Amino acid sequence: MQKLRINIMALSAVFILMIVGTGFAYAQESVNQFYSPATQGLTTFANNVAESVPKIVAAAILLIIGLVAGKIVGRVVEKAATRILQKVDFQKNADSQIIELSSNKLNSAKLIAATIKWFVYIFFIVAAINALQFVELSKALTDLWLWIPNLLAFVLILIIGSIIVKFVIKWVDQEIVS
Repeated sequence: MQKLRINIMALSAVFILMIVGTGFAYAQESVNQFYSPATQGLTTFANNVAESVPKIVAAAILLIIGLVAGKIVGRVVEKAATRILQKVDFQKNADSQIIELSSNKLNSAKLIAATIKWFVYIFFIVAAINALQFVELSKALTDLWLWIPNLLAFVLILIIGSIIVKFVIKWVDQEIVS
């Protein structure tokens, strides 16, 4: 009987070990099923970030180039506009006479330079957004960029109109004095 009892205990122990071992195998498989989607998601995220890094670097380089180019173009245009407006003798008289009523005095050369500088800035911002491949934002900024020449035309019409007004004022003064 005792031998039978030992055999039953041994068989029970083997059966219990088989059940427990199978349970561990199933538990390990269910843990893998739990971690597998998370691991795949993190791998996909890391791959997308790795693919995006060159685009981000390209966009940053374009923005830096645009900042430098905009500042240089702005300074050059301001100097050229100042020289042209001084030749016409506009900067000294017309700015102070015509727009003195506003709280800030208008500096026509700076206005032209700022308009063109922002034209360059927005051009490079659009290029950087294109590098990042944001289609809708790129379309919106392109529309804005294409609108800036209208703003530049407005500024030039305003300045040319001010020059014409200056000459008309001089002519009227001469006619009244004569």
